[in-house]
Amino acid sequence: MGNKQSLQKDLEIEEKATEVSDFWSVFAGEIKMDSRTSLLTIFEGELIVNKNQLWNTNNPLLKASKNLMLFRHPAILKYVASWDKGTLKCLATERCKPLSLAIKTQNPLEICLGLRNILNALIFLVEQGKMRHLNVCFSSIYITNDGVWKLFGFEYLWPAGELTNDILEQSLHYRYSGAVCKEELKHNGLGIEQYGFATLCKEIFEITNQDERTPFHEDFKQYCTNHLQHANPNLRPELSAVLLHPYFNQDFILIHSFLSEVPLKDAAEKQQFFTDLIDKLKTFDEVDVAIHLSDFLLSRIVLLDPTAQIYVTPFVLDPKCDDIVPGVFSTGTFVKFLIPKLKKVFCVHDVQIRLILLEHFHKFMSLFSEEDLTGLILPQLLLGIKDTNDILVSMTLRCLADLVAILGATVVIGKNRSRLFADGRPQRVPEAPMHHWGEPRSISPVIESAGQFSSHNMVIRDHTDLSRASFVGASNENLSERLSPDGGEAGEEVDKDDYQWSDWDGENAKTPDPAAPESTQTPLQEEPLTKPLEIEDEIVKLDMKIVAKAKSPTSEEVDFFKDMEPVIAKTQVLVIADEEKTKDNASQAPSRLQADLSENITEEGWGDESDWE
Repeated sequence: MGNKQSLQKDLEIEEKATEVSDFWSVFAGEIKMDSRTSLLTIFEGELIVNKNQLWNTNNPLLKASKNLMLFRHPAILKYVASWDKGTLKCLATERCKPLSLAIKTQNPLEICLGLRNILNALIFLVEQGKMRHLNVCFSSIYITNDGVWKLFGFEYLWPAGELTNDILEQSLHYRYSGAVCKEELKHNGLGIEQYGFATLCKEIFEITNQDERTPFHEDFKQYCTNHLQHANPNLRPELSAVLLHPYFNQDFILIHSFLSEVPLKDAAEKQQFFTDLIDKLKTFDEVDVAIHLSDFLLSRIVLLDPTAQIYVTPFVLDPKCDDIVPGVFSTGTFVKFLIPKLKKVFCVHDVQIRLILLEHFHKFMSLFSEEDLTGLILPQLLLGIKDTNDILVSMTLRCLADLVAILGATVVIGKNRSRLFADGRPQRVPEAPMHHWGEPRSISPVIESAGQFSSHNMVIRDHTDLSRASFVGASNENLSERLSPDGGEAGEEVDKDDYQWSDWDGENAKTPDPAAPESTQTPLQEEPLTKPLEIEDEIVKLDMKIVAKAKSPTSEEVDFFKDMEPVIAKTQVLVIADEEKTKDNASQAPSRLQADLSENITEEGWGDESDWE
């Protein structure tokens, strides 16, 4: 926090006090240092109160400050700084407020956790620190902004070996009378903390009126009366033994306890605990889990645990939008409780912590506000790409790519951009509805779409009734037989404009009908193919007709170009003879000259001149 002078200079304190006690007043304050704002609570008290052996220095706040600075525990109010201001003594702690102002808003689970926290603080002071608190009551307990109960009231803290009846007599006038046992002086102050803790528990239970909703609540009240406030202080149990009561051993309380003590657990215990943790957390209210356990789940010790990285962290950092996503927290709870904590974790420049956040960043990045993304997350990511760790840089670049979809490329990479790549795709041509734009071009798209009709299964059947193949132009005009090439058919000359070959993939392709007379052929009408099964049947008929028509009765192979051969007729031979011989020999065979001429005529025309010789 810096030195005391800078703390006093930058500190802002509210004018209205949140609490006024016999020794000090409590104010809310904040300090801005290194572009960060820290929330504090300021205790201000007079330097000289009275002459009392209990304070030694005549100032209760000074003694409390020294004890608070000396004894540090997660359940004890956190010390920040202390200084003198004129005739006042000032103490700065973490932001908190008196429990009496918030007790009515606490639910049974929060009360159980709070009492357990205070009990742990007393165990630390009395059994481990060998100190005596002497004043366990409402005024000694504060609650932080995170809902954690913290123990204070250290102006009465006294070493156990130095506690005498004179000290107790001097403190009786200032301590809470409801937590003082009548036989206290008789037994030299033995069991004062047990008696005061039992009084605190019973008063809280009466104020909150939540007896029936808390497990083991009634049993614990009886335990406080019969054991913790036993008339004989020697029969009061140790404070550590109170933790064994079922009231402090509910499932949620045990999970909270384990997470707060993870550094003290061995590897086997952590492995077993983290393996089953998510299933247990899903049985509790997610808001309670987020309020009381999210700090532990996002702590360094949990994020770096190998077992937790597999069984816990992926489900904590994955907000559930529906029942399918196996996350722990819904979107609303995640935004309200976990996003503020993740913003702090992103500022931690630790490679392993950052890698874990980057691995799951795509799951929760959309839940950050645009201001958080541009002002905090994006600068942190841009800082990561300058690191020397190649893995960190690679994962950071992937996260930046994900951010482009939310913030846009201009925000992520800057404004110096220009169009360097052009769209080279061909212009799309409208096609028939049955063809997808990405399908390859084909000269027979209908047959290819059928799939099952190939050249291997199109067999000629001699007994097939070819009359059924006359479906062309009758039953389906869309599938007509393709015309033979020029010269392949005899007949009148066909108008080339009507029968010009068209693109096979065009929507307006025209195919003449060979079954109809050539003089009456007309272009086919456009009609979408809407009956796939009927089309397949007609394709089979068409294929059978074409193959059967082209098959030669004398040859095994089909000559597809036979019709294209030129037809050359033989030349008529003119025979000149005498009229008389002609008349006499009319009934006889042709003359020798006629026969010789006939032999020299071939199918291809006249022979060479050498034949005449």
